[in-house]
Amino acid sequence: MATKKAPVKKRDPMELILSRLNDLYARYMVKQSADAEYKLEQSDAIEVLDRFQQDTVTWSDDYTQITATVVRGVVLDVDEEKLKAAVGSKTWAKLQTPKLDMRKLEAAVALGEITPDTLAECSEEKPRAAYIRWTAKQQ
Repeated sequence: MATKKAPVKKRDPMELILSRLNDLYARYMVKQSADAEYKLEQSDAIEVLDRFQQDTVTWSDDYTQITATVVRGVVLDVDEEKLKAAVGSKTWAKLQTPKLDMRKLEAAVALGEITPDTLAECSEEKPRAAYIRWTAKQQ
């Protein structure tokens, strides 16, 4: 005796899309919360390490040796106008690296100084990884 297969219910494509996006959004929110908690706990741990003047601590569990090191990075924020005045224009020119300004390039194409064909011959579009941007509003 042949068994009859149950009819396969076709899902509405939008239902499938919304289901996947809802699941992904839930994971995104969990990650955001976990990231915030991690940053808070990290800040607390750094305060404790500072109190006891420790920058590196190593410990072991049954299988792993773990080392925690406080990394203190800095960013050099240069007042370019002040530096330029201090070193002079000749030295300043040596410190600069010319870089293509995309706004100026787009303006040159718009003004007809560079043809779109020339730009196409000298460039290549490289795709970036796709991602989903979330926007949530409280109702």
